[in-house]
Amino acid sequence: MVFLNCPFCNGSAILEKADLILDNGKIIIKNEPNYKCKKCKQEFCTSKQMFHLDKLLHETFLFKRNIIVVGKSLAVTLPSDVVAHYNLKKGDKVSILAKPKAIKIKFD
Repeated sequence: MVFLNCPFCNGSAILEKADLILDNGKIIIKNEPNYKCKKCKQEFCTSKQMFHLDKLLHETFLFKRNIIVVGKSLAVTLPSDVVAHYNLKKGDKVSILAKPKAIKIKFD
């Protein structure tokens, strides 16, 4: 077992694995390690674990799509998971910010 001092109460925290639930249950990362204090019951993770989670989230939500032709325009489709996550509907407005080598889409 791996123990660490709790940053909240200085009690003893144990490393355990649990599901990480984000965005009101829309995002669930299964079996992620985190610490839980035996004294105050607070859950926390180390900076190394946070960097891992950040990397995991960016890899998980990276979608590669082919550019297609629609009429005389080029287009990119949105994956159904993204459409459901943002509750998008036909006719919804988006803002597109063009940057060098990147495009940012904001749902209005």
